[in-house]
Amino acid sequence: MVRITIAFILKINDDIILATESASSLINNDPKTGQMLVYNVYDNADKMFNLCKKLPVGAVAWGLGSKGDIPVERLVRDFKSEISEKFDNGDYSVEDCVSAFKKFIFGDTYEEVFKKLSDPNAFLGFFITGYSIKSSLKSMYPEKWKLEIVSGTCVRPVNCCPKSGTGISGSGQPNPIIRIYSGFDPVLLELLKEINSDGEKIKAITEKIQEKFNMNFGKPSMSVKDLVSLSEFLVDLTEKILNYTTVVKTVGKPKEIAGINRRYGFRLVERSHYFLREMSA
Repeated sequence: MVRITIAFILKINDDIILATESASSLINNDPKTGQMLVYNVYDNADKMFNLCKKLPVGAVAWGLGSKGDIPVERLVRDFKSEISEKFDNGDYSVEDCVSAFKKFIFGDTYEEVFKKLSDPNAFLGFFITGYSIKSSLKSMYPEKWKLEIVSGTCVRPVNCCPKSGTGISGSGQPNPIIRIYSGFDPVLLELLKEINSDGEKIKAITEKIQEKFNMNFGKPSMSVKDLVSLSEFLVDLTEKILNYTTVVKTVGKPKEIAGINRRYGFRLVERSHYFLREMSA
């Protein structure tokens, strides 16, 4: 089983940045202990995609990196060639893309795979983000949908993007950045629940910690270039922290970064190359 790691979405007003890296971990059960072990790590996974051709809709993935021997990137390419070309460039919504992608990935492809997996915590997730063009939904602000398949069940997709202002979201292995950005590690919530089961009190404590220690990286006045630089920083910092604190290097270069804007559409900023950069030019 192959797993892919971090995925970040950064939003400032009407600009949105997708950021990830290129490591994929080959993991399997240890036949003696039954524990999941990392057997190898590769540095050339594609985790970020222009989900629908010529439309301002992008996706970034985390979790399972393959369906059997077929990598997620190939499944996304199949979706783009078989399904996404049917979308009307002048009359579609991001939700339409999410629904079609969910049916293609889960209903047509992943449902049986997840039922057969021995790991009950196996998961696959996508942030799908962009702009709707349908007249009733047309907006200057982007949408960000979260689609997850966890333990054989596809969780109902949710649009979790604030209409205005700034926001940073992460999945996969985002704890190092969440700890810095929010002021505490998400594990703290579990610890507080063990110590004190009072949900309201825990909520008040975590809100107070965030208020006091939150490092607000994103500012509404930031330019797109600043937002790209911030995304590079988040990926680099996550890579360095995890490489020094985990036994196996599960996050690695090269980075993959793309931007989406309602005027300019989906634009790649930085990506891995199949060949040397000079040959790919």
